[in-house]
Amino acid sequence: MRDKVYCKPNIKGQDVFFIRSNGEDYYLFKQHHRECVENRFSLGLSIDEALERGLNDPVLRKTAEKLKVFIPKCERENNMIFMNKRFRRSR
Repeated sequence: MRDKVYCKPNIKGQDVFFIRSNGEDYYLFKQHHRECVENRFSLGLSIDEALERGLNDPVLRKTAEKLKVFIPKCERENNMIFMNKRFRRSR
């Protein structure tokens, strides 16, 4: 099963992002609700699709940049690997 990134809106007007891997959900982060973000991520995207370049919407580009930061953090906390090496940020 491929790992998926998805978001769910909460009652506080925020989109909460998770990664689903092997049937378990791992919390990533939350941000202010944006309709375009919910439309793109609500059904779940593979990590490659979520981090793809060439997005025309600046809100989606910013969300992809956040994912590049928070996915490795989640990997360290849960001792798992979700992200392909080509998407890792160089230090």
